[in-house]
Amino acid sequence: EPQGGRTERLGTKKQEARKQPWQNFGRDQQRTIYSSSVDIKPEWAVIEQINFPALGKLHCSVGEPEDVMCCGELEYYDKAFDRVTVKAETPLEKTKRAFRNVTTSDDPIMRKLAAEHKATVFATDTILTTLMCMRSSKYSWDLLVTKIGGKLFFDKRANSNLNLLTVNETAQEEVPEEKDNINGVQHLAIEATTINQNFSQQVLVKGGEKFKYDAPNPFTSPEEEEELASCAYRQVTKQTKRQAAGVPRE
Repeated sequence: EPQGGRTERLGTKKQEARKQPWQNFGRDQQRTIYSSSVDIKPEWAVIEQINFPALGKLHCSVGEPEDVMCCGELEYYDKAFDRVTVKAETPLEKTKRAFRNVTTSDDPIMRKLAAEHKATVFATDTILTTLMCMRSSKYSWDLLVTKIGGKLFFDKRANSNLNLLTVNETAQEEVPEEKDNINGVQHLAIEATTINQNFSQQVLVKGGEKFKYDAPNPFTSPEEEEELASCAYRQVTKQTKRQAAGVPRE
């Protein structure tokens, strides 16, 4: 066989490898295993185990969501922040407003809808998002699922890491788990969540007109001394083909 023909084919293979480097991305990387979010007891019974490849084959068709209740009020965005640039920066301000991160079973609206038999499955938007993105999860997390009278309630534990934003979760390098490490999982998550909360309130027009739903914020009370963050909630139902209606809180 002519030497030139062999060289040409080898050169073509190298060119194809350079054109599609992403195909081999991560193949030689070992999956980082982080510690469990909860102590697994030896007496716990294993009901079912689902591996990651099997998760990709799961599918559920749902209908268009229907609003059940909308409550709360929202301040409008301050368009002055559209002019913020690298040269015209604005320091981040710390807000004094309180954020309520309530789990499903502690939500008064969820309890009311369950008592009225509006649905059979109840969960918050955070919990639903976690379940939908579980194939990409690297940090450990856990949920509590309670069945009461034919209804399922998906909850998170008190002080759950689901209350925090994740940082570098899909990075190739392992993130330290030591709690005293400022570049560790816990500190980065707290920092990212704090920045997000402060920024979300700083860019609003204070003391101006508000967009209000018919129902008030369910977490306000006359005895409440803290000012709550500008926030609204939307409860919707989604019907599945198995005739199980779910109510997520958004």
